[in-house]
Amino acid sequence: MDNFWEKLKDILYDGTDYIIMIITILIVVLIINWRIGGLFNRTKIDNKEKDKIETIGENNDNLEDNKDNEPKNSENENNSMEEESPNLIIVNIPTGSLPGKIGEILESKGLVESKEEFVEKTIEMKMDTKLKSGDFEIPDNSTIEDIINIISK
Repeated sequence: MDNFWEKLKDILYDGTDYIIMIITILIVVLIINWRIGGLFNRTKIDNKEKDKIETIGENNDNLEDNKDNEPKNSENENNSMEEESPNLIIVNIPTGSLPGKIGEILESKGLVESKEEFVEKTIEMKMDTKLKSGDFEIPDNSTIEDIINIISK
């Protein structure tokens, strides 16, 4: 009987190393999956792309109606464009700023509605790693895409 207990102890002592290694690997995999899963949340982006596609399709129907009205309004549009020249807003982005911090800066200047929208758009455009630091002159009527393109040049 003593021999049985000795063999059982030997098996447990030898197997403990393997059990600890497997548990450690599982913990590391779960932590990496958890952290990377938050960075690449595709469901929000996919839903926004579907909404954008639907709105673009709806707008194409109205374009045909607007083509007839264009010659009449062209002179008025030229005058209004000259009057509504965009104001340039100077934005200073510190070195090492991540897209979230840049979104906060742009939100405080009134260039974007929310920093979350800015971050999601940079990820969607795959420009989140290409944003640069420095002083930028951004027109106040710029779209998020225009702002991202200005900051990434």
